[in-house]
Amino acid sequence: MKPKLEYLKKNFDEIAILGVITKITLGKFSELSIDDESVIQAFRRYKTDFSGASLEEMGEYFSKMDSESVSKAINNIQGILHEVEWVSIENSDGDSIMVALFPETNHEDYDILVVDTDTGEVWTEQLKATKDKSSVQNWIEEHPDGIIRLDKDMAEELDLPSTGLDREDLR
Repeated sequence: MKPKLEYLKKNFDEIAILGVITKITLGKFSELSIDDESVIQAFRRYKTDFSGASLEEMGEYFSKMDSESVSKAINNIQGILHEVEWVSIENSDGDSIMVALFPETNHEDYDILVVDTDTGEVWTEQLKATKDKSSVQNWIEEHPDGIIRLDKDMAEELDLPSTGLDREDLR
């Protein structure tokens, strides 16, 4: 039983995303919960056509995908979900720092715009939820003065700033 639990813990974000895809593909909108809202927000950022799309239209899109395409979409949506969750957490913590996602998901080099409402200082940051150390190191090499925040595990491993979000919890 333990290996199954470890598999579920490691793959929970993928399961959650796939669960929402399944609900909307099957038209089971009444089964969507408030917890599914951030996944739906990530869907809307994943595909620009989804910004004003109905759940039915999203479901139709996913229903036409083969399993490999769904798997690739889930990986992309996981990264977007990390960004959506970080913005929500940071903007509700009561401090003077406010963050916003750029309108486009493929904004060059950075994911979020940060404003300190007390000082008026503005800067950008890159967010990554990944197991791939080389992608983090490559980004740092290309942006030596940039700020990057990582999921909790990778941040601890590389001694870099963290979003405080656990990659496993996102899953």
